[in-house]
Amino acid sequence: NSGVAAFAGVGSGPVRIVQSNEDMAEFPEGAVLVTRYTAPWLARIVPKARAIISERGSVAGHLATIAREFRVPALIGVEKGIDVLTEGMEITLDAHHRVIYEGRVEELIHYELMQPTIFDDAPEFRLLRRILDHVAPLHLTDPQSVSFAPKGCRSVHDIVRFIHEKAVQELMELPTSLNRFKGAKLWTLLSDIPLPLKIVDLGGGLDPLATGSMVRTDQVRSLPLKALFSGLSRPGAWNTEPVVVDFKGMMSSLTRTWDPNRGPALFGCNLAVINDTYMNLHLRLGYHLNLIDARMGDADNQNHIYFRFMGGVAELTRRSRRAHLLAEILAHYHFKVRVQGDLVVGRILHVPKAEIQSRLEVLGLLVGFTRQLDIQLRSDREIGKYVDAFLQMYDNTSGPAASMQA
Repeated sequence: NSGVAAFAGVGSGPVRIVQSNEDMAEFPEGAVLVTRYTAPWLARIVPKARAIISERGSVAGHLATIAREFRVPALIGVEKGIDVLTEGMEITLDAHHRVIYEGRVEELIHYELMQPTIFDDAPEFRLLRRILDHVAPLHLTDPQSVSFAPKGCRSVHDIVRFIHEKAVQELMELPTSLNRFKGAKLWTLLSDIPLPLKIVDLGGGLDPLATGSMVRTDQVRSLPLKALFSGLSRPGAWNTEPVVVDFKGMMSSLTRTWDPNRGPALFGCNLAVINDTYMNLHLRLGYHLNLIDARMGDADNQNHIYFRFMGGVAELTRRSRRAHLLAEILAHYHFKVRVQGDLVVGRILHVPKAEIQSRLEVLGLLVGFTRQLDIQLRSDREIGKYVDAFLQMYDNTSGPAASMQA
């Protein structure tokens, strides 16, 4: 007996372990979804699943909500589920009693099928179904469309989608709007890493005894920023050796056009807006931008990481290779990833504080490791080589991480 039932019921089928986008694409109809986290991006395969088993997550999360909507039995918090339940193994989940049986238990399945559906004919249920028609449909799918505006919202889902997209745009443009923080002190971080960084502390992000305009890394109290710098401080993360740029890459960088709204005035601007559990970090390293927005607190359902990477000095083909390299590494560490050209967006939601810490350490190492790789990726074959090199580097340095000390 383990876990908490997000939706009580009985479901049976072969185990299918999903840990990446590729696993989702191959999910068969009638399988039992076994996953490490109840990530919201798994929701689109819920209708195919006979049951859901997750090692971690919340019964109040998005995936659990979708499971209830589609009446898919779901058990959340099953320790070592992925270790015990092997790919293709036939199992039966009895979420009523929080028991997983090996094999297909026909008696349980038959008993479940014979249970009356007490809600379908209830007037309250019919009313809820009508309300759902005004809540669930999504019409605002393209942020570039002229219809992506408040007047285009026709459902609650549209409103949430619109607000989310505009919030992300605000995060992207944060360095251009420092006037919003009038009266806030701007700190300069001192560290051994060649990364000039300005900090705005919204409260609790820095040692209250810090004075002057400079702050040392050991005076940082923000949990996400400390975790990220732990990754940046790992051996090999910050290779400063010069990289040879060929003629094609050099011409690409010389002819690159930039968004006039961001402008050359902000080129090289690195800014962190922090408090004790939150970080919004903009890193402009050479010709590319890293945005990391993260919360790392005790409430799992409020924790998140949003990572955005784009740009580079080489021509588009090589920048795209680096994007795919980043995507492979991020997917390995259970990020939901989207790639478009040289743009990479990765997300993690609703995981424990310790998991947010380890993923931010990955991002710290990744930012340093990949910042000049667009120049070096001269063929698609080299992507796998550098992915393996990163995973080996992270594994070899995943002991006690370097502390944030100048």
